[in-house]
Amino acid sequence: MTEEPADLELHAYVDNELDDVGRFAVETHLARHPEVAARVMGYLSARTGLRLISRREGAIPERL
Repeated sequence: MTEEPADLELHAYVDNELDDVGRFAVETHLARHPEVAARVMGYLSARTGLRLISRREGAIPERL
């Protein structure tokens, strides 16, 4: 990968939706560009936080 992956590709990486070739390309880019890796870590942290919140009992109102 010679150019920075698009945000769509980075989010697909975070959501584990890339094939092995795409995942390898993004990971190679992240290894060479720590500023992009830091942004992806922020995405991963937000995803994990949302998952934790959604697992809390009563996190979603019953009327929904």
